Formats: sequence, structure tokens, C-alpha cells
Amino acid sequence: MLVLVVGAPPDGFDVWRVEGVGITDSDAPRVDITEVLAEPAFWVTQVIIHCQPQDTDEPGLEWFGIDAETANAWYDARIEAHLRSGVWPFIRADLPDGRYIELEMACGAEYQDRIWIGHIPEGERTMLGYHSGHFSLPALRLAEAEWLANATSHAASGLIWLAAAYVDRTKRPIELADRLALNVPGLRPESRRAYADALLAGLVVDDVTWTQDSTLGWINNSMYSQRNPDSRLSSLSKGGFRHIQSFFRDVCNATE
Repeated sequence: MLVLVVGAPPDGFDVWRVEGVGITDSDAPRVDITEVLAEPAFWVTQVIIHCQPQDTDEPGLEWFGIDAETANAWYDARIEAHLRSGVWPFIRADLPDGRYIELEMACGAEYQDRIWIGHIPEGERTMLGYHSGHFSLPALRLAEAEWLANATSHAASGLIWLAAAYVDRTKRPIELADRLALNVPGLRPESRRAYADALLAGLVVDDVTWTQDSTLGWINNSMYSQRNPDSRLSSLSKGGFRHIQSFFRDVCNATE
């Protein structure tokens, strides 16, 4: 429990307030580490974070030949070292018409892996959601995640965006996940289906639904999602929702 004790305002002040900036606000310097998409150890760390394997306690070792100690050392050198120095690393996938999507690894009030979309010509940038102990998901619809996977030249990165979407157990996109896993560096061919199954196992949430609002576009009912305008945890403005609509214009009418 956090107890905030506020004293009386100083003399001469008629109006005073206490204002929180929220856990997602920061102006930390950043560094582009998109090159790690080519490194198998990065994908092992993604397995540790997002996958729920059923038949192995060491998926990194069984699927990639990389044990937990090696993966942890890689993370410390390639990710944690930046965070310790106050720099936030990010991975960017370029998309048509100057659009892009990013995974930003932030270290503010808590560690967060944030999903951002942006438009270079307009300089606009919007956060869709984040993975953390206090997550804000889903960040994407399944149709949006599939479009991203097909539209970017970083084929394997589609699994990153898929990991930010929820799926219904009756519509598990196993063929999509299996196809994207083909491009994961270092993943053993015989482990591709196990990887896809384990990723989707962590994304099945049956009580989250998406609806298309006439003003805000696609919204959902998750109490944690940025894309739920009724959530007290969402920091998206109407302008943010409009940016999301414009960004995903290629799939704006696609149903779930």
C-alpha cells in the first residue's frame, strides 16, 4: 500500500494540485537494436516470456540448443546493459507508406515491453499496449497481427506482434504461427510446431471481445487494454484511437 501525505499549500497559492505522470511516461534516450532479430538467443528470451510449453522444462535448450544460463547472459549483455545505463532499446519493423511498429523495452516504474505504432512522415506515435507484471493487453486484433506479419520485411518479427494479441480457442491461428516460426533464427525444424503451440497457448482468452465503434474504430472490453476506452488504465485519447484507425486502414474492416 502506498500512502501519500500532502501538507498545506504554501502561502500565496490559491490553487494547488498533485499530478501523477503515469507509469508509461518517460523521455529516456533510446537505441535501435533491431539487429537482434537475427540472433537465436533473442528468440529464446521471447520463448521464456511468452510461451507456455507443455512437454519441456527447457524449451530454449530443446528447441534452439541454448540453455537458460547462456540466454540470461545474452539478455544481460544486449538488453539489460542498456537499461542499466538509462537507455531503452527498441526493435522496429518497417511497413508500407512510412509506417512502422516497435517493441520498446522500457525500464521506468516497472519493466515493460511496449508495442508502439508510428508514421514517420507525420511524426505521430501511439502506444497500443505492453507486456509487464501489470500488463496492458490485448494490443492488437488477430487480423492486425496477421497483416503486420505479412507487411513487414522482418518476417520472424510477426511472432512478436502476434504475442500482443488475444485469440479465441476456437480460432487459434496455428497455420500463421507455424509459418512465421519458419523464419525464427536457430529454431530447430522439428520444434517449429511446438513453438507455435506454446505461443498460442498463452494467448487464449475467451472472454475478451472486439467491436467496431463508429467513432473510435476497433475497441475491446478488456479491463487492462489501452484499446478499451472504458478502462481506467487506458491513456489513449480520441486522437490516439484515430491514429490507430488510420494506421490499420488496410485491415480496418476485417472481422475477427
